[in-house]
Amino acid sequence: MKRYIRGNADAYLGKNSKLPSEVDIKSGHASYGGVPIEYHSNMSADARNMDHLIWVSDKFFTYDADVQLHILNHEVAHDFSDELMHEHAGDWQTFASAFIQEKAYPKTSSGYAEGKRTYWEGLYGDIGAIALSETITHAIVEYFDNPSKLKQRSLDAYTIIDEFITRKFV
Repeated sequence: MKRYIRGNADAYLGKNSKLPSEVDIKSGHASYGGVPIEYHSNMSADARNMDHLIWVSDKFFTYDADVQLHILNHEVAHDFSDELMHEHAGDWQTFASAFIQEKAYPKTSSGYAEGKRTYWEGLYGDIGAIALSETITHAIVEYFDNPSKLKQRSLDAYTIIDEFITRKFV
């Protein structure tokens, strides 16, 4: 599935997207999915989305093309994730429940013994401190790369993302 961003045929997300060259990225002449890319050689992360810019470091270039595409898809998806969360802020609990679920620790686990009877788990497992944003970002990348897999994982998440993306692109 190719979904073009803002009507630009060269700017789409997904596993078959066009990867900008290292030369273009390092010279400041690259964008991906309509988002400009900036090169920051000494950054510790391989890539990061900062204020609607994708920053990449030298570490980014150590990966093969498929991994680089996945990283760029993920960073662009952060913009969509932020916008999607903002749109649903008034219906937060219903919206969040499509992406994360409250789970019960087994009574035999140390988490239960310490009085932590529940925890939250995202569509992709343990969710950490920035749970919802990362889970939604992952789901958006999966929507572009393998929509049927996302639909199988969570029909609710798929539907929310599909409606949002359709409004953005169509």
